[in-house]
Amino acid sequence: MKKLLYTTLAASITFALAACGGSSGGDNNNQVSGQDQQNNPTVETPVNKVEAQKLTLRAESQQCSNYQPKQVDIVFHDENGASLGSAKTDSNGDFSGELPVGTKHLSVIGEVSDSADGEYKYIRTELDIEHRENLGTYYFKTSTECSCEMYRVDDSALTFTKNGYFLLSNSTLPSNGNLAVCDGSDTLYLAAISREHNDAKAAVISLPTSPQTIVISDADFTHNGVIVDKQISANAQIIGAFGAASDASSLVFNQRQATDETMPLYIFPDAVEHNYYHQVEFNQTNFDTARFKVWKSARSRANTEHEFGVNEIPLLSDSLNDEVMSVSGRENVTYDFSAINEDLARVEFRYSYLVSDTTETRYDWKINGGIKGTIPQLSFGDVFTLPVEETKLEELGAYIYGYKGNAKDSETYAKLLDFIARGESRHRAEFGDYIYVRALVELD
Repeated sequence: MKKLLYTTLAASITFALAACGGSSGGDNNNQVSGQDQQNNPTVETPVNKVEAQKLTLRAESQQCSNYQPKQVDIVFHDENGASLGSAKTDSNGDFSGELPVGTKHLSVIGEVSDSADGEYKYIRTELDIEHRENLGTYYFKTSTECSCEMYRVDDSALTFTKNGYFLLSNSTLPSNGNLAVCDGSDTLYLAAISREHNDAKAAVISLPTSPQTIVISDADFTHNGVIVDKQISANAQIIGAFGAASDASSLVFNQRQATDETMPLYIFPDAVEHNYYHQVEFNQTNFDTARFKVWKSARSRANTEHEFGVNEIPLLSDSLNDEVMSVSGRENVTYDFSAINEDLARVEFRYSYLVSDTTETRYDWKINGGIKGTIPQLSFGDVFTLPVEETKLEELGAYIYGYKGNAKDSETYAKLLDFIARGESRHRAEFGDYIYVRALVELD
């Protein structure tokens, strides 16, 4: 196991938080089917399986709002994390086929880049996949200067802004007769809310291709807003309402306010199908060489009667800090978040490593698993070799979440995750009430 810096620091942070009461992807011969596979996976020793599991996944590069198929490596791991072989997504970014017998975990590995750190490896590991059929799409971001589409705005027939209404948009609001659309959407979502907060209307406008002029008038605002019945948890700091549209990459009609503000929140159920209410609580503990941040959130979706489900920010046990810091070493670590809150069901660990100050290379790693389990000592055969030099852990995160009202056994939750992978979650009642806890340790 390579040497990790900050191991002693992690232990000291854990002790200090407890004292303060803080809350807070080598190789023999077993072929993988699928189009354009470039590597034949190999099997060393079958583990507790007699049939090969079939699985699909996809990889895409993300450049601003542009998505393209991406060819990445896939590594298959046995129960102990050893490589059973590898494959690649095809030229269309897809993998579909049988896994080597004995596969317990799977990693997807590709390149990402950003303006600060250049190009580096990004690993996504899925633990305990034996009940999964579809792992969905993995995105590998390429950082560039994203350009916005500029439109000229003709709002001469719009009287709302002259009569005490303010506008909300999924894009940059009109300024000096211009509108910047930066999310790649082909639709403009506008809400006009009276400054007396007793009326709200929405417009859904298709953006023209040519000429680049948008004509906006009062007649476009045909959708009436519905006031949200606020639910406020004891420690909530921010509440909000928003919609989700299938053709917009960002949220629409997004409103956020402090819990002590008295103005109403609105949803627009006849403008977009899916409308949500959420609450957020944030806490931060500072140390000389680190910051421990915790976000807690509850989100519920409106039903056909415009009513939301129970929406309470999760109350956490005092063990959250210790549990997060216990996975800082990552390899051969057993974790258990089940006692923190009964509605949480899954966790994604997030690691960001700097590989020696001399080379200043890096890699990021996300590991997804159940609410409790073991992170084995994962290896990647010839696909990727973990650095042997000193490696600095710069950030450690845990994103813990659950959909309230669902059974949490691995087989049942595998079906829920497959629904999400196929893009069905917004249309199913099982995903209406969602809670999460995000813990982040930033190490100096």
